[in-house]
Amino acid sequence: MTDFNAYWNPNSVGGDGTTAALTGANAAYASLASAELNEQRNLVTPNDTLKLNGAGNSTADTTAATFSGWTLSATNRVTIEGDNTGAVWDETKAHMKVNGRCISLLDSFVTVKNMQLMSGTTGANDQAGVEITNTGGHIITDNIMRLDVSAYAANADRLYGVSEYTSSGSLPDGNVIIANNIIYDYQHGTFTFTGRGIYVRQSDALGNIYAIYNNTVVNCQRGIWARSTIGTSALAKNNIVQDCVADYYDTGFDTVNSATNLSSDATAPGVSAITSTALTFANKAADDFRLDSTDTAAIGAGTDLSADSVYSFSVDIEDDTRPTSAWDVGADEYVAAGGVHNLTVANVGSNVGNESLAITQVQQLSVADIASTVGNESLTITQVQQLSVADIASTVGNESPTITQVQQLSVADIASNGGVDVLAVTQTAEHTLAVANIASTVGVDSPAITQVQQLSVANTGSPVAIEQPSIAQVHQLSVADIASNVAVDSFALVTGVGLGLIDQPITRSVTVHMKTESSTQFFYSLKV
Repeated sequence: MTDFNAYWNPNSVGGDGTTAALTGANAAYASLASAELNEQRNLVTPNDTLKLNGAGNSTADTTAATFSGWTLSATNRVTIEGDNTGAVWDETKAHMKVNGRCISLLDSFVTVKNMQLMSGTTGANDQAGVEITNTGGHIITDNIMRLDVSAYAANADRLYGVSEYTSSGSLPDGNVIIANNIIYDYQHGTFTFTGRGIYVRQSDALGNIYAIYNNTVVNCQRGIWARSTIGTSALAKNNIVQDCVADYYDTGFDTVNSATNLSSDATAPGVSAITSTALTFANKAADDFRLDSTDTAAIGAGTDLSADSVYSFSVDIEDDTRPTSAWDVGADEYVAAGGVHNLTVANVGSNVGNESLAITQVQQLSVADIASTVGNESLTITQVQQLSVADIASTVGNESPTITQVQQLSVADIASNGGVDVLAVTQTAEHTLAVANIASTVGVDSPAITQVQQLSVANTGSPVAIEQPSIAQVHQLSVADIASNVAVDSFALVTGVGLGLIDQPITRSVTVHMKTESSTQFFYSLKV
């Protein structure tokens, strides 16, 4: 199987779509419609897939795109993918503004992902973000769809976010997945059925269903309409519908297997439904329908769909990983400002240049195998619950790991053979701290460790340079095997409770100063 890519961008002069460039013969197509027309082919016989990658830069694609004439299958799909992975409309990313249906699907097995679709730009009837006609096997996920309400001055009808229609009466070619979408403003005027956020109506005679999962639908005439003509083939889970004339409408929902849907009225279907609940969004007036931190109804109230038998997934519209326990209801998973649920950073490497890794406010953190052969490294980690930092190495340059405010800390095997090593560990709530095997064959070593309860420093050695370990305010101290055969070793102890000096070879005269609490000083001179 070969996975092909083509590119489209309304800022492009229009090329053959083989690159994302904006000029030249191989520039991106100037519209999605142009990409569809020129790339249309049979993907099944050669066993290929095709992704049509969209991008934008404050310029809208204003040409409706109709997908027809392709030969596709469940494994030989065409994917329309924009570059907006956010939960709020962003016109610096790929977006369409169309009078009519932004994307019409007349062939089965099409994926629409990360797109921003605005319809109704001239205030006319018959508008849709995505319209599906006589086809199935589609995946409509992680999109933002909206009606251009500013264009409407009078009544309008047939306004849809996602609309599915068939003249054959049965849903063909597999399930239709509608998940992680944010859909809003599909209504205008006083017509009874003027607009629908999600509208499905093909029969389930072939056994195929609609999986309507984790969508957020706001301010539509009918929020999610599962028409009675489909039997009970609309499986709805974890959806939020707010501020619609009817949030969930008609009898096409599978009320036995649908679960944890939320509505501002009493219509949410399925088990564990959350009804008559008005949510507080992050900034509803600015069309930001992410959950607010004060929410107590939708956060953690959803069903985990990571192993769902119809359609399994584990991220939200912003590509944030949903937790392994209780999911949030709706398209966006709430994450506290500056925080993530789980973070693993591994195998970050560079052989030229500077590296700076800063990680703050995480719950679980593992940082390992950060290496550079040339340049400076700076690792700063703050406010973590569990921390393991290991195997930070550099053969040339300066290293400065700084770690503060941790509950558990292990720092080991920090080494350099050419340069300066500085290890500073401060303000720990540690019971046990071990720093070992800090070595340099060329430069200057200065480990400084303060305010710990137990300390072990061992095997600090240099055959050439100067070493000055300074240790203050410790309860127990063991210092062993500090040796130098060339230079000067200076060792200072202040307010130590216990002290052991073992195996210190002395090649010159040594004077021992002892200070007691009465400030009386004794001087002993020992010559060998």
